[in-house]
This record gives sequence, structure tokens and C-alpha cells, in this order.
Amino acid sequence: MNTRPSIKDKALLAASTTAAPPQAPATVARTGPGALVRHLQSESIISAENQNLKEQLAQWDGAEPHRHLDPKTIRASRWANRHPDSFQNPEFDSLRDEIQHAGGNIQPVLVRPLEVPDGPFLYELAFGHRRHQACLVLDLPVLAMVRRMSDQELFSAMDRENRERKDLRPYEQGVAYRRAIEEGLFSSLRKLATNLGVSPSTVSTAIQLASLPETILQAFNSRLDIQYRWVAPLLERFEKAPDELDARIKALGRPHKLGGQQVFAHLMGAQAPAPKSISVKGQQTVKIVLSGRGAKFVFQKMDADLLGEVEAAIQAVLERRAGR
Repeated sequence: MNTRPSIKDKALLAASTTAAPPQAPATVARTGPGALVRHLQSESIISAENQNLKEQLAQWDGAEPHRHLDPKTIRASRWANRHPDSFQNPEFDSLRDEIQHAGGNIQPVLVRPLEVPDGPFLYELAFGHRRHQACLVLDLPVLAMVRRMSDQELFSAMDRENRERKDLRPYEQGVAYRRAIEEGLFSSLRKLATNLGVSPSTVSTAIQLASLPETILQAFNSRLDIQYRWVAPLLERFEKAPDELDARIKALGRPHKLGGQQVFAHLMGAQAPAPKSISVKGQQTVKIVLSGRGAKFVFQKMDADLLGEVEAAIQAVLERRAGR
């Protein structure tokens, strides 16, 4: 019996094959060519998505991620260089009021995550101690950049930010430098200076200032008032005439209302001028701060109209004296 398919059978077989529904992709993918086509299509889609993500990330190249943190979870750095007086002066009060008005700090602080939580603390502060303190007092979240850093990187970032902002006082700077040397963060003064990009003489003077005898430091109402240029003459007076210097310190008495320049002049042998002020109706309205460079008038309140009158009065006095 002939079992070979006839022409009619072949035609019916072809028709049935053409009319059959298309196979599902999964069925096609089971073959070598089908799997390859599907893989290439998938790779093309992924490549396009990656390119799109790269283009989006390029817009943020170099940007630091910011987030709002609970200030109670941030501890001060062991290298913290802010003296308590920095949180108890008009400058800090103004910063706190500004942050309160804005609903938080606009300029972010920098923190690093702690490898192991320290009680409630999850982060360590690198810089922005006053901003952090203001948010802590106001019970506001603090805007922060989070970055993993070594001790040296943290110290360098803290020092660089403070020097760029120019709001760190010489005493605070000296305390930070001295602590970095004493605790072995840097093996020498010169290496510290090189790492920070400052001159060794600047580091040396700052450390000398922070290391002035305690009796001299306490003679000032605030250690933050002491200037770099006073360090050498104060040390010379302490070495050559310690008894006279001690007598002058005792003569100041505590408390006193003298400014830093007045205290320095007194310790160096000049007569410290008595503080002056102008009162109206029993209320002190103007404080007069005298120094070797002249005088500074500090008004309790100053609006535009008053400023204009004061400028006109000063101009008149100066012109009258110039005409003598």
C-alpha cells in the first residue's frame, strides 16, 4: 500500500499550517534563533533606559544629597571648635531668628553617619555647629549633607568651611588645631598646616593663642575677643614682667564691662578708658566702645530716619572741626 502523501494531502497540510494561530513568544523563544532575537530586544531596551538615566544623573553631577534630619540624632564632633560663647551673642541670636523665620536652615550642615549608633546619635557633625544648635533650640529639622569621611577628612572639611565663612574666632581656631595635634590626628604642626593648606606660622600663632595662661584668658570678658596680633606681646609681657601683669589682671576686677581692645591695652600698660554710653529717659540707647583705633557707637535701635539724622549730625560736627 502506498503511504506517501498525495498532492491533495500536501495542500491540505499547508493550508492548515498557514491558518494555525501564531505561536506565543515564549514558544518561539524556545528555539535558538528566537531566544537570541528576544535577548537582543531586551538588551536594546535596557541600554536605552540606562542612557536615559545617565542623562538625568548628568544634571546632578557633583551635587551632594540633602536630607532633613532630627537635630537630636546629631552629636558634635570630637573636633568641635565652637566655644560656648558662640551660642550666646547677638550674632547667634540673629542666625537663630533667621532660621526660625525661614522654617529651617537654608545653608545645609555637613554630617557623617556613625558606624555604630551612640545612644540617640546616628550622625556626627562636621561643620554647621551654630546652625545645628539653632535648629535644636527651635525644635526644627536640620537640613544636612550626609557624607562618609575619615577623621582627617572631617577635620579638613570643618576647617575649610569655617575659614571660607570667616566666622570662626582665633581662639576657637587655636583650640581646634591644638586638639588635632594633641590627639594625634596629625603627627606634626607642619603636616596639619600642609593638609589644611595654611601656613605653619598661622597654625603656630593660633595654638599659642589658645594656650595662653589661664589668668590672661580669664581677664577678657570673652576669649573670643582675643586677636592674633596680641599673642606675641602678651606672651612677652608674661615672660618678662609676670608680677606686673598679674597685678594688672587683678586690678581689672570681675566682672567688668571692658571690651577686648580695652583689656589688652590695660594689660600692656596703657590706661583702659572707662566704658561710656548715652542714656535717654533713664534708658541706655547708645553704647560707646573705645579703642586705640577710635570709637564705635552701638545703637539699641536704628531705623532709616534716625540713621539719616545721625549721619547729618556727625557730618556737621566733622565739618565744624575741620573749619577751625
